[in-house]
Amino acid sequence: MSLSCFVSPEGSTVLNYAQWTSDEAHREFQRTDRPVLARGVDEVVPGIERPGVTRYRLYRSFRPAGAPGPAGCIAVVTIQFDRPGRARRWVDEVISELGAVGPVPGLVANHFHLSADDTRALNYAEWTDPGSHREAIDADRGTLGRHEPIGRLFRTRPGVKHLGFERYQLYRSLSRP
Repeated sequence: MSLSCFVSPEGSTVLNYAQWTSDEAHREFQRTDRPVLARGVDEVVPGIERPGVTRYRLYRSFRPAGAPGPAGCIAVVTIQFDRPGRARRWVDEVISELGAVGPVPGLVANHFHLSADDTRALNYAEWTDPGSHREAIDADRGTLGRHEPIGRLFRTRPGVKHLGFERYQLYRSLSRP
């Protein structure tokens, strides 16, 4: 349905965010067209590292009342848990806490995705600009950084195997008519 290409501000990381009509359509692309596309990319960017494909489905979104827009920065937060079931609970708790925090300057929306096996969560967070995101997560001054329940969800959650984030800006997007 669509493919959006995002680039990190320093240009070292590329994120492809693709939305498909079905898992079967994506598997067919992986089987037939992706190898040719990957060879073309390898010629232009020798030594590229591919962490692999993780299938996610949109689970829930959160858009604060009166949220600004449009988004000028995307922060992609990835969380991997030690067993199924924890990702869904984590998302539910984060959305509950975001509702309790009140307006976060610069936050446009959060779109939480869960992996097919429910061991990973991906938060596709839209921000007005990178500075707003940096300020919000600052542990001492930021709206989210100093809100202890959210801090615990991100820093000390049981079962978290990996937690990371990267900021991106949209480079180019294609979609079906």
